[in-house]
Amino acid sequence: MMPASLHLISSLPMRFITSIFLILLPALALAGNVQFTLELSARRISTKDYLRVEYLVKESRKVSQFVPPRFNGFMVIEGPEQTTGFNMENGSIQEYVSFSYLLRPEQEGSFTIPAAVVKVDGRTYRSNDAEVMVTQAALPGMPEDEEMIGEILLRKEETVESKIRGNIFVRLELDRKEIYVGEPVVASYKLYTRLRSESRVVRRPSFSGFSVFDMASPENGESTRENYQGRDYNVYLLRKVQLYPLQSGKLELEPVEVENDISFVKAEMMGRDFRSAEILRDLSEGSNQSGAVVRHTLLLRSEPAGVNVKPLPVGEGSGQTGAVGRFSIRSFIEDPRLRRGDVAELQIQVAGKGNFPMILAPEVDWPDVVDAFEPGTAVNYNRFVSPLSGSKLFTIPFSAKKEGRIVIPPISFTFFDPVKGAYATARTDSLRLEVLPAGKVTAASETSRVENPAQAWKYILSLLGIVCTFGGIYLLVRRASGQAGDAGADVPEAHVEAMTPEHKDSLDLLRSAHARGDAPSFYRYLSEAVSDHLASNYGVEGPGDWEQALVRQGVDMRQIREIRELRAHAEMALYTPLGMEEKMAADLARAETILG
Repeated sequence: MMPASLHLISSLPMRFITSIFLILLPALALAGNVQFTLELSARRISTKDYLRVEYLVKESRKVSQFVPPRFNGFMVIEGPEQTTGFNMENGSIQEYVSFSYLLRPEQEGSFTIPAAVVKVDGRTYRSNDAEVMVTQAALPGMPEDEEMIGEILLRKEETVESKIRGNIFVRLELDRKEIYVGEPVVASYKLYTRLRSESRVVRRPSFSGFSVFDMASPENGESTRENYQGRDYNVYLLRKVQLYPLQSGKLELEPVEVENDISFVKAEMMGRDFRSAEILRDLSEGSNQSGAVVRHTLLLRSEPAGVNVKPLPVGEGSGQTGAVGRFSIRSFIEDPRLRRGDVAELQIQVAGKGNFPMILAPEVDWPDVVDAFEPGTAVNYNRFVSPLSGSKLFTIPFSAKKEGRIVIPPISFTFFDPVKGAYATARTDSLRLEVLPAGKVTAASETSRVENPAQAWKYILSLLGIVCTFGGIYLLVRRASGQAGDAGADVPEAHVEAMTPEHKDSLDLLRSAHARGDAPSFYRYLSEAVSDHLASNYGVEGPGDWEQALVRQGVDMRQIREIRELRAHAEMALYTPLGMEEKMAADLARAETILG
């Protein structure tokens, strides 16, 4: 028997189906450009090194789920750390989302860093995996020029201490020593060496009093050649960050500590064959069968450095937004026509260069006939330049209580320009809206809406939603009859168990996850429970405009805000489950009130 969804599709005129696919073809082509790759900071490390693992989604920032693998043989030191932004490649802007980890190996051997899984625009993507070799000591390389080769030779009249002095050290470089609150300083920690050594960071600075944005991966093993005080050194970048001070005064930057295993070769045992195979083997394997190798362990630390942070001047415009930099602002509403009681969105975009994380939503002088709700925020900035460059988008839901014409006055955004040392104000244009009576609009209005390209997409997506709903019903029927395939085949084992619980009661699942402190499972169950609640009680399915549907059904606005908060926390936990544990108790109480 043919499923109802297939009957529906087969009954549509072929010309109509062809038209839908022709309209959707550009979007499908764009979705096909998504790239999901795994990148490693090194393919060969020692047991004392760190490995930076980055899962990178290119050509999209609409990631709805990230499923990490298990890193067998490694300890997770940091992560997952999520960043979003854009890069310039071949003259075009490329959006990206990055999920990165800092790992430390637990043992020697050859390991596979597994693939991860993401969902982007409803489609599932799997990254590549990668091999990494972990050895007891990373293979050393001889210095490149004869001058530096001479530094590893230890003559009879020389001591290890005298050879080390001036040939290996750590420096902290600052691009400026005096800044304003909210203005960035770039700090670069570097290891300078003319010796043959194995080095590793054993203590990292905490950067207390600053917001921190990494600009380079630590311990990537790559070196550059740099002349310092008249001598050439191999230079390794240990860490490079841009720091945004949160308070005024003299702020100290903590030093970095680096442990170094330095190897020298006794000059009298070299003979004429400087590159003796036996000696080179001793250097590579960490042995000393030749008796020619002298080893010394040295702990280095950078000199402390301070930054003088000046307070922002008090004056007109001070203390309004917390913004420091140079910015522009614009506001827009997707459709200037709406019906009374409908929920629309005012979007305010702040773009430029500066301290985006500290920027607050600009104030809006709403007319009395408008109810406005809490704003949502999305950021899109490039952390590899200083100051941060990009934009921040505030989305404010609102509804009108009365028909007629409404004017939203210009929105002002005041910021401090550190270059000019003064405040400046940017303003949007005013926005004019037409509020129609509640209920159905006229045929002429419907025609006008369909002719609007942005609205046309809404109708197309609604049609697709109907088709997907029938398809979902068909899959549920198949699963109930035992014919469905294993939908979780591509998900790591630990997540399959959490996604197929034996218990049916949503609140019981939430209480159980809360009791064991399992934030990822708690918010996964919460997302499913809220979606089921909206579908069963209000007939709202999928990620559509559920708020407007609830407003039309007369649901109390406070309850809508509570549901929005739950969905926002559940979505946040998909990206950054760390730090969500403290929110579980309050969200469980909300869920028991709404779902119970």
